[in-house]
Parts: sequence; C-alpha cells; structure tokens
Amino acid sequence: EGMQVRRLLHGVPGLLPFAPGEGSDATPTQNQQWIGVPAEHRWAMEVLGLTAGMAVDRRDLQARFRRLARIAHPDHGGGRDGAAERLAELREARAILLAIAGTTARQDAS
Repeated sequence: EGMQVRRLLHGVPGLLPFAPGEGSDATPTQNQQWIGVPAEHRWAMEVLGLTAGMAVDRRDLQARFRRLARIAHPDHGGGRDGAAERLAELREARAILLAIAGTTARQDAS
C-alpha cells in the first residue's frame, strides 16, 4: 500500500543513454573517447592522470610519476595505509606507458 512503481522506457531522466548510438546527444561520452584503447593502457593512463586522446610523452610520464609517487609516499605526507600498493600501482602504470612511449618514439624516428 502507498507504493507507486514507475517504469522508465529510456533509463533515468537526465542521464546519457546506456547503449552507444542512442539518444540525441552529439557529444561523445567519456567512455566513447576510450574506444580503441586497450584496457591495460586505459588503466595505466587513468592511474597517472592522463585522459583519452592525450599524447604519451616520456618526460611528461616521468614528471607525473614522480609527483604522484611523492604525494603517495609516507615520508612526504602520504598515508601509511596502502602506500606500498599505491606506489606499486604507479610503477606498473609507468612501465606500461613507457613501453608505449618507447614504441611510438621508435616509429617516429624511422
């Protein structure tokens, strides 16, 4: 009693449609910008604060890694809980993106 059930035909009002290509919005969503980027590369880019479509530059990667590692490190004010995991995550993301940067630099040189 007193409960009203409503069915929405096209999702929650005001939110973008759940399926690609539906709706009248011509602007791409954040997920559509990541189309074609492997999941591992996307994860590494997001960990280091890069967005879809940004160029992966070796100097920028190193600077971002150092800044984020300094923030996460307990000796520089970062919390002790989870610091080792965060630093390991940053190192792994850097390694993945440096491999990408290395291959693109070799392709540009040839």
